[in-house]
Amino acid sequence: MKSKGLDGVLLMDKDPGPTSHDVVAACRRVLGEKRIGHLGTLDPIAGGLLPLTVGHATRLTRFFMMDRKSYQGVMRLGYSTDTYDRTGKRTSDDAVAVPGPDEVREAGAVFSGRIKHQTPPYSARKVGGKKLYELARRGEMVETETKEVEIYVFQINRVEGSVVEFHVDCSTGTYVRSLAHELGQKLGCGAHLESLRRLRVGEFSVENAVTMHQLQRMRAEGRAGEAILPMSGLLASFDAIALTGPEVGEITHGKDLLRKLDLRAGARYVKLLDPSGSLTAIGEIVSRHSTIITIHPSVVLAR
Repeated sequence: MKSKGLDGVLLMDKDPGPTSHDVVAACRRVLGEKRIGHLGTLDPIAGGLLPLTVGHATRLTRFFMMDRKSYQGVMRLGYSTDTYDRTGKRTSDDAVAVPGPDEVREAGAVFSGRIKHQTPPYSARKVGGKKLYELARRGEMVETETKEVEIYVFQINRVEGSVVEFHVDCSTGTYVRSLAHELGQKLGCGAHLESLRRLRVGEFSVENAVTMHQLQRMRAEGRAGEAILPMSGLLASFDAIALTGPEVGEITHGKDLLRKLDLRAGARYVKLLDPSGSLTAIGEIVSRHSTIITIHPSVVLAR
């Protein structure tokens, strides 16, 4: 049976093992809601925060996709793998010796600011309509693209023998296992990602997430809605504008809103709320004339 009123974001604390698609499919069964999507996948070996959009919130996905992400993880020095993590086949012999903590920290300092970043050969990125991991499993290794990403923080927390514990804050599109692989190349000893846990995605924190077991229990107790962050509280960085009753009708029919407003400089989108405080639409600022703002309904959520 479908749970009522489940429109918003569900923060899942994913266990290592299942794919992100597995978690989405399980949540669809538990909540009885087909409209569930994710805000960026986690590799099967990774755990931690997996934000899911539920119901009408699936239409807001694009506004979250550029959010920065935070991780804590462990990499192992000594050899590299074809997947850049512990699940892959070795692509190098064991190193005779691994560098010490100072050398590891010095090498890790290159991961700062905007850097060129190699897409792993085993990834979901598509080439010619085929996912790279599908091609790789067939033995068709293709040259992967190099893309520019931004590393806000890359911190080596502990180095003990071949084990390196680290923290990274990065832009969307960053493959943390590629950072481990590239660090191993720079050190000349090879390296791969041992484990990874995602802590944050934009405004969302794993501290507020629920496990699958907790979600199942809440559903059985009729409290599944408590796990869903309501639509009106999402996109906290957007200015919120309260609409009058007549304006709600105009917005839901696609008409522009003309208002005298004092909005943040550079703001492109705003939240449009009905008189009860519910999210009616996401509006795009299409023109500014002094304090007179024209807002076009970009995504209408209520009809």
